[in-house]
Amino acid sequence: MRSFLFVPGDSERKLEKARGAGADAIIVDLEDSVAAENRPRARELARE
Repeated sequence: MRSFLFVPGDSERKLEKARGAGADAIIVDLEDSVAAENRPRARELARE
């Protein structure tokens, strides 16, 4: 693998953009880049 793209898990727009970015792997961050109150929603988006 050449590239990894880390994306905040609570942003549906950023997750959509990541799919077309051409990265070899997309890492959905559910901790550090997501505010504590947004983590349940981030987990829901990651499951989709």
